Amino acid sequence: MTFTEIILGTSPFIFAPQFGHRTRLYELDFEKQPENIAEILNKSYELGVHNIMLSRSEDLEKALDLSINAGCEWEIIAKTSVENFEDDLETYEKYNTKSVMLDGFFVDENIEKKDYENISRYLNTIADYGYIPSIETRTPFKNIPVISESSFIDDFDEIMLPLNFYG
Repeated sequence: MTFTEIILGTSPFIFAPQFGHRTRLYELDFEKQPENIAEILNKSYELGVHNIMLSRSEDLEKALDLSINAGCEWEIIAKTSVENFEDDLETYEKYNTKSVMLDGFFVDENIEKKDYENISRYLNTIADYGYIPSIETRTPFKNIPVISESSFIDDFDEIMLPLNFYG
């Protein structure tokens, strides 16, 4: 198996809880220290990783700015939780953003409520901004069959999902 695209994940830089006690260690290393994050970004870029997943975080955005100023030409896959949707889209305009992804919690919750129109509305706005509309689901075993038959199936071009036993 070969992969033509690798995306640098940024969960450690936003202190995502899935890392358990390591989350606190990441917080100690990276909180209010964007230069530490930028060092990792720059090394990743040097190793050939030119795509990055960007979630809104002041430290991560500052680190990305530092990395760009150091000559790295990142391609951005951005993520929005829709809580600050318009602000997110406007912030992502300053970067080389190719796609914007609706957060899995939002997508999964709306699938559970069968509110496919709400998902479509956000995806269409993402497309109106000129980004590739994308979704995430955190429960693909349950949701992929629903998504494939849904009214919003044609409203997105990319999907992110976990590849693990629990899906």
